Parts: sequence; C-alpha cells; structure tokens
Amino acid sequence: MIFRNLTMAGFKSFAEKADMDIEDGLTGIVGPNGCGKSNIVEAVRWIMGESSARQLRGGELDDIIFAGTDNRPARNFAEISLQLDNQDKKAPAEYNNFDELEITRRVERGKGTEFQINGKPARAKDVQLLFADSATGARSAGIVSQGRIGAIVGAKPEDRRSLIEEAANIKGLNQRKHEAELRLRNTETNLERLEDLIVQLTEQKSQLAKQARQAARYRSVADRIRKAEARLFHARWLAAESACQQANAEREASAELVETATAGTAQLSAQQALLTADVPPLRTAESEQAALVQTLRIRVDDCAREKEQVSQALERLTNLLGQIELDEAREATLQQDAQKALSDLQSQLNKSKNSLQENTPKLEAAKTQLAHAQASSRDADEQSAKYQAQLAAAQQNQAQLSSRLDELDRRIAAAQSSLEQLNLEELREQVELSAKALSANEAELSRLEAAHESVEARLAAARETREKAAEDKRDIDTQLARLVAESDALSYLLAET
Repeated sequence: MIFRNLTMAGFKSFAEKADMDIEDGLTGIVGPNGCGKSNIVEAVRWIMGESSARQLRGGELDDIIFAGTDNRPARNFAEISLQLDNQDKKAPAEYNNFDELEITRRVERGKGTEFQINGKPARAKDVQLLFADSATGARSAGIVSQGRIGAIVGAKPEDRRSLIEEAANIKGLNQRKHEAELRLRNTETNLERLEDLIVQLTEQKSQLAKQARQAARYRSVADRIRKAEARLFHARWLAAESACQQANAEREASAELVETATAGTAQLSAQQALLTADVPPLRTAESEQAALVQTLRIRVDDCAREKEQVSQALERLTNLLGQIELDEAREATLQQDAQKALSDLQSQLNKSKNSLQENTPKLEAAKTQLAHAQASSRDADEQSAKYQAQLAAAQQNQAQLSSRLDELDRRIAAAQSSLEQLNLEELREQVELSAKALSANEAELSRLEAAHESVEARLAAARETREKAAEDKRDIDTQLARLVAESDALSYLLAET
C-alpha cells in the first residue's frame, strides 16, 4: 500500500483545510522552524491510530485541535483523511476488493474520536491492524521522531526484537496471533459454557419428559373432570329450573295473598275511618270535662290558699289583741301609779300648805311635780283611749275575717259538691271503650300490614331465587364454553407435541 494523499483540517496549526498529494519517489518537507513540518508527521501518526496525546506533543486529545490565534477563531473539531493505493492487494483480506482505501479520523472537542474506512465506521484496532500488516504504524520504526535514534541504539533486546519483527513485516502477524489467542480463549470459554448448557438442557430434557407424562395424565384427568363438571352443571341446571318453577308457583300464591291482604286492608281502612270519625267528639267532650275539672281544682286551691291567708291574718290579729290587752294592763298599772302619786302629792300639798311660808320653794317644786303628774295622767288617758280604739278595730277585723272564712268554707263545700256531682266516670269509660276499639282496629291493621310485608318478602325471595337460578344457568353456560375452549387448546397442544 502506498500513500497517495493527506488531507488535514483543524489539526494543530492547520486551521483551514490542507490537501497534500504524495507522488511516487521521495517526498521532502522543508521550511523554517515553526512552519508545521512536525505537525504533518504527527498527523500521519495520528491517522494510523496513535492514542497517546503525549506522543503528539500534547497534554490531552483536545490539544490537537486548532486553538485559535489573534486573527483566527478556534475550531471545534479536527479531521484527517489519508488515501492509500491498494492495487497490489496487500491490505487485509476484507479490504482487498478496493483499489483505493480512504482512512478518516475525526475528533470533536469534548466528544472523543471516531474512525472511518471508506466511509464506514471502524474501530481503532482495525486501523492499527491494517497498518501493522503493512509493516508500519503509529509507532513503527519507519517514523523516526526527535531523539528516536538514540533510543534505538540503547534499546533493550525486547525493543530491538520489536524493530526486527516490524522490519521483517511480521508485526501484524504477531498482533493477529494475539487476537487469535484471545479469540481462542473466548472460544474455549464458550465451549465450557456450551458444556454447561448441554448439562442444563439434559436436565431440562428429563424435566420436560416428566412434564410430558404429567401433561398426558392431566389430559386424562381433565377429560374426566369435564365430564363430571358437565354432569354437575346439568344437575344444577335441572335444580335451577325446578327452583324457577317453584318460585313462579310461590309468586302466584303470593300474588293471591297480596290481593286478599289488600282487600282486608281496604276494609279495615274503612272501619278505621268510621271509628276515627267517632273519636273527635268524644275527645272534645273529654277535653271539656277535663278543663272543667281543672278549673274547679284551681278554684278549690285558690279558696284553700285564701283560707290559709285569712287564718294567718286572724292569727296576727289575735296576737295584736293580746299585745293590746298587755298594753292596757300596763296602762292601768301606770294609771294606778299616777293616781297613787297624785294622792301622795295631794297629801304632800296639804302638808306643804301648812308649811307654806316656811317651805315656799318646796311648794313650787310640788306644784311642778303635780303638773307633771297631771300631764302624765292625761297622756295615760290618751294612750288608753288610743288602745281602746285599736282594740275595737281589731275586734271588727276579726269579725270580718271570721265571716270571710265562713264564706270560703261554704264556697269550698259547694265546689266539692259540684265536683262530686260530675259524671266523669261514665265519660271516661266511654272514652276508654272507644280507645280500646281503636287500638284493636289498629292492631288488626298492623297484623294485616305485617302479613302484606311477609307476602312481599316471600315474593322478593322468589324473584331473587329465580334470578339466581338464571345467573347459575349463565355461569354454567360460561363454564361449559370455557371447558370446551380448554379442551380444544389441549387437543391443539397435544397435536403439536
């Protein structure tokens, strides 16, 4: 294979697309320092599958992308394409159908790199193996970097062996040998897994044979179960039909009972209406008599309270009369004392007259005492007259209260007599008889209503029994259809096995 063309875009110092044709013979690259000569060699190494950024004089893979200058913006990707002449058919077997091969490598900032061979995605190992078969590659002896000659001279035997193998064009064979060994180990691993799988399948085979026997037994048992279920469902269907017929008969009987109960209910309703029409007058009369009795009782209570009040007033007057008598006795005593003092003063006056001339001051004092005694006597007379008037008024009030008390006694007696004369017992007996008759009619009506409800309940139960029988029949049909479907499915599976 021969290099024919190298195209670079965005790689290191090549901001714009650079297309370089490689002619037959030797091709030299000359130029001043920093013009990009080493970048071309590194581009060739990178397109051959170099993965180390240090080998390309960079810190990381994004460093090979044009970083920009004061006059040019940075690029977001770098792409290199290398065209190879394969007319000698020395490429790997899968690419010998092409006279030309185009290898493209592209890297985007922050997204990694990708390879293409003739426009189809490829792995980095595929590209490296392609160049290794041609005794070249990113790190082959054909590419000598600065300081590389000294490294070759002082190389270890293993490194020299690698150089000799590359020069002998067997490095690719070693890589293929390594890959073949990896594939062989993978194949051995797959064989071990296959043996394990065979053991598992053998075990599964015995299990499947056991399952096949169980399936055959299941088919036999399922057939017997279907027949038994069919007989059972047929028996249930017959029972449901019988239940439906019985329910219909009960429904007809219940309908007759309902009609009878309805007629009885109508008759009782008419009787109740008649009795109800008789009840209001009786209740009105009872209410009037009860109101009269209550009025009389209120009047009796009022009279009793008034009698109690009169008794209390009489007791107060009696107490007042006793107090007045005590006051009269005290006044009488005072009057006697005053008369005695008057007589004493009179005797003293007589004595004083004898000694008037000698005892004039005493006479004046005696006169003064006499005047006081007379005044006290007059006051006592006035108080006595006042007490006499109060006593007369109290006696008059006592007589009035006694008369009023007698009147109240007569009124209470008259009220009790009127109350006893009322013929309440007869009226109450009539009301009770009417109430008993009404209660009896209501009880009969309740009994008929209960019978009507019982008939309705029996009718509802009969309807529910009929609906349940119909539902059982539908369930039986569904189960029969399901059993038929399962039988068909089992028959199909048996035919397949």
